[in-house]
Amino acid sequence: MAGRRPRKPRRRFPNVGAVWSGGKWKWRAVTRVGGRQLVGHLRGSQEEAYEDAKELRQRRVTTPSGRRRGNRPETIAEAGDAVLEDARARGLPASTVASYDYDRRVLCSYLNPQAKVSDISSEAIEWLIQSALRDGYTANTVSTKLLRVLRLCFEEVGLEPTAIREARGRMRTRLTIIPPRMPFFAPEEVQEVIHRIRTQPFETRYRNGFRTRERDADLVQLLASTGLRSGELSRLRIGDVDLDRRVIYVAQPKVRSQPREVPIPNNLASPFRRLLKSAEHNPGGLIVRGGMQKVVLIMRRWQTRLEEPRLHARALRHSYATGLLLSGADVATVRDLLGHRTLSAVTSRYAHSISSSRQAAAERLSQLLVLPENGRGTQAPRPAPDGPRHLAVVP
Repeated sequence: MAGRRPRKPRRRFPNVGAVWSGGKWKWRAVTRVGGRQLVGHLRGSQEEAYEDAKELRQRRVTTPSGRRRGNRPETIAEAGDAVLEDARARGLPASTVASYDYDRRVLCSYLNPQAKVSDISSEAIEWLIQSALRDGYTANTVSTKLLRVLRLCFEEVGLEPTAIREARGRMRTRLTIIPPRMPFFAPEEVQEVIHRIRTQPFETRYRNGFRTRERDADLVQLLASTGLRSGELSRLRIGDVDLDRRVIYVAQPKVRSQPREVPIPNNLASPFRRLLKSAEHNPGGLIVRGGMQKVVLIMRRWQTRLEEPRLHARALRHSYATGLLLSGADVATVRDLLGHRTLSAVTSRYAHSISSSRQAAAERLSQLLVLPENGRGTQAPRPAPDGPRHLAVVP
């Protein structure tokens, strides 16, 4: 059959894998040493890939990152540089190396880069985890990114990451006692993030001539102004948006959630028109082509470029709910706009906003009830009625 991919050839050597690239099958070394997967470059034959696999295993067994044993790194900065060098030597993608570099710089912002890796205690790692969680990093980011790079630093020095395991073991018991702080943006912070995205010097273009940064800025503004989930945004179609009524009909919400209508603010009309124009040729009329994974990739892209760890769809949704509660909206309205089933889902997740709104209400009430020093309230003299007593309007 014309255009059909040929059957994958049979593997004749261990530690090699077939990859379809450039219209034909190619081979590369795939081996695992010390719990880490090592991948080589693409080769035209299995023999070349097998030679790469033997070289990777020999280099990894003899010395870390191909260096002599006498020149092992000692400080956190040196170990971080060794992690990047090892990632490039293993042939990892450029995006993975860039992620390692960003996580290494974040790690050095919390810990002293000139400190020795051997001097890092479990208490210091526990403080690192708590500080990152308070600054807006999610538990998944701390575990899979910051602690991953720190574990690689321990391996480059030649130490077992026992301090990391001890700190994580203690934090599991404490996280149940200390409620996590949900990250959210203030309105001026959202405007600053959108402005930074629009002014980035990237000239990459996509369908219909719109720039990628303009589309991403419109999507960030859409999430911050409507509180949609990333999955709901990925399933949103052109027919679900009614600009005349200024509403969005969420026809496919989260599981066990009811369809709802979300109002469109006045400042979101122009971004929506641009998004609808760019989505005219998308399959199925989807606003975002590529599904939920595309929305996650867009958030991660700008999270790395802007060095803003809080920038993800969940934080923008929390910012939307926090702004509604602080502006005086009742809990039932917030529940309907967010698509929650119960009021307890709002009161438990946004307790900080509810307490702040209660404090603001108490302050407004205290301004109305002016009390003198003796503790008794003052009352203005009541005017005398003009007519009979039973016809007077008593204030």
